Amino acid sequence: MVSVLGFSAPVNSSFIEQITYYPQRSILVVTIQTGIPYEYHNVPFQRVAGFLKSRSKGKYFNKFIKKNYSECSLLLLSS
Repeated sequence: MVSVLGFSAPVNSSFIEQITYYPQRSILVVTIQTGIPYEYHNVPFQRVAGFLKSRSKGKYFNKFIKKNYSECSLLLLSS
């Protein structure tokens, strides 16, 4: 079950490190293996569920997420 606050899930992928989803705002954050997170807006939960269930996270990401939702890379600031 997904809480209103969202969830994070590490994934078994050579390209993607973690998937974080905020259902209240339909925001998906995909962190790639280099540690860079990318935020995608207006992603429905059904698409995220398919992403999590997919055998190849990288292929699913390229086919269904990257090309279909607006992207914004998040800057990581070091202290």
